[in-house]
Amino acid sequence: MRLPIPLYTFDRKKRRHVKAGTVRGNQFLKIVNRRHLMRIVGGFGIQKEVIDRILRMGFVDEIVMIEGRRAWTSKLEDWISEDVQIVDFGHGVQCFLSMLKMKPMYRGKQVRDIKRKAKGID
Repeated sequence: MRLPIPLYTFDRKKRRHVKAGTVRGNQFLKIVNRRHLMRIVGGFGIQKEVIDRILRMGFVDEIVMIEGRRAWTSKLEDWISEDVQIVDFGHGVQCFLSMLKMKPMYRGKQVRDIKRKAKGID
């Protein structure tokens, strides 16, 4: 098993590096805040630079978005398909995927363990 790899990106609006998520095994785990849900798309976003880095790694095939006590999963291919909207709202170029394209994965206590993995506390 590979060690967790935290991925950072530069946020132009905040003018600092921010944690984009963590690669753990074949998964990219991203903790998101509900207020960051893009209502126009009905989903969450990931910086395009991070998606490109994940693709270059070659071993990640699943994206897990964790919000509160819920989590959704999607395939990496979904994030590079025609269903993705690529937009720049000032924080950098981001890829947005509708939650309708994601599959509910866990709910409740199970998410706590996934969050711990995302934070590298395993």
